[in-house]
Amino acid sequence: MFTASDFELGSIELPEARKVDRRGQARNLTPENLGAIFAELPSDKWRAVFAIAYFTGSRISEVLSLDVSDIGTDRISFRRENTKTRKPRVAMVVDALRPFLAAYDIPQAGHLFPARHNAKGSSYITRQAADLVLRDVCVMIDLDGVSTHSFRRSFATNLHRQGYSLAKIARLLDHSSPTMTARYVE
Repeated sequence: MFTASDFELGSIELPEARKVDRRGQARNLTPENLGAIFAELPSDKWRAVFAIAYFTGSRISEVLSLDVSDIGTDRISFRRENTKTRKPRVAMVVDALRPFLAAYDIPQAGHLFPARHNAKGSSYITRQAADLVLRDVCVMIDLDGVSTHSFRRSFATNLHRQGYSLAKIARLLDHSSPTMTARYVE
């Protein structure tokens, strides 16, 4: 006869889900990890890119496709044509994000993060370029399992640890259900 204690998982150690050879879930970043990454990013532009990704919980492609006109004093507007779900979304400019935006020399008009030379014909920095910059930084600080999506997962996890409900976090991330969001949080 089986009892409830036969199904207790408390004594089982589960391996942490991590990216290995660029596959698997992106690592959640601790405040120490974030500090080390931001200290080594090569410019204020890259710090602004990853700060927007972290403080808004946005996908890197959404951040990179922002126009200067999408950035307000208190809000960032993500246009429907640049979101995965094809729905417009608005994120607040929180106080912690402001210094990163202030340090970056924002162009007068056009793309917020314009590309200098781009073989793919895009007029803004590609997600592959952002990924390469992040990988180089992570090699320098000896941090594995990190990808551009780590900032989005870390945003969700940190909100959950602060007591926000999965339903509210799902709305902020533009997930269709809290079930999807539950996979993000640790």
